[in-house]
Amino acid sequence: MKKLMSVIVLLTSVSILSAQIAQTNPPPSFWGGIGQSLQSLGISTSPTNYAAAPFVGFSTSGDKLSAGLLLVENINANVGIVAGFDHLWFGGKPGSANLVSGGVTLKQPTHPLQWLTSNTNTWAYKATVTPYALAMVGSSFGNTSTSGGGMCGIARAGFNLDLINISGWELGAGGDYGNRTGAGEYNGNWIDFTINIRKGF
Repeated sequence: MKKLMSVIVLLTSVSILSAQIAQTNPPPSFWGGIGQSLQSLGISTSPTNYAAAPFVGFSTSGDKLSAGLLLVENINANVGIVAGFDHLWFGGKPGSANLVSGGVTLKQPTHPLQWLTSNTNTWAYKATVTPYALAMVGSSFGNTSTSGGGMCGIARAGFNLDLINISGWELGAGGDYGNRTGAGEYNGNWIDFTINIRKGF
């Protein structure tokens, strides 16, 4: 009986110690958790590659302006998770809107000038143009004009040109054409220009 009690006490102690050790391990970060979930589906590489893309633009009607920031975690060379902040306002008119959103981006890096040279050390050979498309859903907040107040949708498609690589960081610039819906006065088609910096992909 004493041996049985000793075994039970030992197993209980080990269980408690294991539980305490497990509690000291921090949970994965938000982005890391998403990356792990996608990796379990077989579509994710190591989620350690990021891009930041500030942008400015205007509506195709010419009477509204945009400025904001896109943050992207590149899951792999073709897929990324994107979060965005848009500040929209009328040029020279009162009122503005803020949109925060999240979604996915699809992209395909290309090397359109490689046919010009076989020298792999030239800019023309290395030049990378990346067509992309992104789709996000979000909501408005802190607005001083009518912007719908509910869910909004943002779809954009364009291209990025890599300009220079410094110690693994890539600086690029590009532009896209897109549409905002559910944003009240700011619905419609937009043209945005970006400058972006990324690490990794």
